[in-house]
Amino acid sequence: MATILPVIDQLVAPGIVRTVWSNMANGDIGAISDYPGFADRNFQVSGTFGAGGEVTMQGSNEPPANDKWFTLSNMADSALVVTTAGGKMIQENTLYIRPKITGGDGTTSLTITLIARKPR
Repeated sequence: MATILPVIDQLVAPGIVRTVWSNMANGDIGAISDYPGFADRNFQVSGTFGAGGEVTMQGSNEPPANDKWFTLSNMADSALVVTTAGGKMIQENTLYIRPKITGGDGTTSLTITLIARKPR
């Protein structure tokens, strides 16, 4: 299990930030992203899931040291636990957000791309 540092690109377009966690394996956790002033947030998962591979998007409003995370949900109020490539919108606007690889095998290698947009 490793903490994966993201690459953050604030020059995507005015008011839009892209955060990318690459090469995440089973048990890895993404370093925390904190964009609370960004109203719209969505993410995309790509790569090799392997056997049983899944990504859980987590959020928290508590200081990271408290380690109090919960599974975020999509606009249909379903848990954001992703087992196939694709994108999802995040319903909650938590202070902190991170991806966690909660399943997979030795071939699991996933990239999670988060897009956050400030309201106009």
